[in-house]
Amino acid sequence: MGPVASRAHPMHPPHFMATPFHHSRRAVYRVVYPVRERPTFSVEAESFSVVDCSELGLRYQVPEVHRPAVGSTVVGRVHFSRGVDFSVSGEVVRVQDGTVALWFRSVAIPRAEMVAERERVEPGAHGGEDPG
Repeated sequence: MGPVASRAHPMHPPHFMATPFHHSRRAVYRVVYPVRERPTFSVEAESFSVVDCSELGLRYQVPEVHRPAVGSTVVGRVHFSRGVDFSVSGEVVRVQDGTVALWFRSVAIPRAEMVAERERVEPGAHGGEDPG
């Protein structure tokens, strides 16, 4: 799989997921990372490459030996190249094609941080929304 072009995509919580954000009507924008721009996701002593990320979840690459089960909870830290990092906890909602998708249940990445991250990866991107 080659480099992925970065783009902001609207992402809405699945209807079956009960989260504190479930009733929010605004779209969430994810950042899809080119290979060289990817943050890392650390879980215990292991570190994985983040494929895409939003305030409410992320998708990371993982070798088969470290793949968690769907429905399990994964706790770790996202390390952005801007020098900021966040502790996150998420439910595994999908394991597919060498990636794991997490849905943050209670600990989310602040919206302002994702706006700054999107601007870093795709200068000039505003997603049509006021970041504040």
